[in-house]
Amino acid sequence: MTQEGVTILDVAEHDTTMSGNPVKYLSVAEGQIVSHLVEVAPGGQTGVHKHPVACYMYVLDGVLTVELNDGTRRQYEAGESFLEDPDSWVNNLNTGTEPAKFLAVIPSGAGLAPIEFQ
Repeated sequence: MTQEGVTILDVAEHDTTMSGNPVKYLSVAEGQIVSHLVEVAPGGQTGVHKHPVACYMYVLDGVLTVELNDGTRRQYEAGESFLEDPDSWVNNLNTGTEPAKFLAVIPSGAGLAPIEFQ
């Protein structure tokens, strides 16, 4: 039940990653959530990186192209969400003409690096 004047829009529910793998959690004593709001300029990229667990991604503006380690590319538009595969090298690119903005939410744990760059 929600309060009057409050609207809740279900955005996403994922039980598999972008490659179809099941979602798995870390066993850590002290968990944490790390969030990043990222904007990639046209022609820009985040750099090749990976996360220890599935990273929730929500595209806010533009089109985000995710390039996997094998060269496969997937595109996600504003309003779409997905889970990046854990322990898999990826690069987030903007091959469009407008800025691409996305929210990355990374479950992590105390003392763990939520992101590792190659």
